[in-house]
Amino acid sequence: MGGYGLYVWSAYGFATLILVLNVIVPLRRRTVVMRVLRRLSQAKESE
Repeated sequence: MGGYGLYVWSAYGFATLILVLNVIVPLRRRTVVMRVLRRLSQAKESE
């Protein structure tokens, strides 16, 4: 890689990390939102 191997592989690693986070973060956020909605629904039913 002509002396640029560290740069190239770190760029690949960073890109992969971002792609993985683009999947994980929304899934975790969805879980939190669903939990909050479930609590609100239960609170509304108990009124």
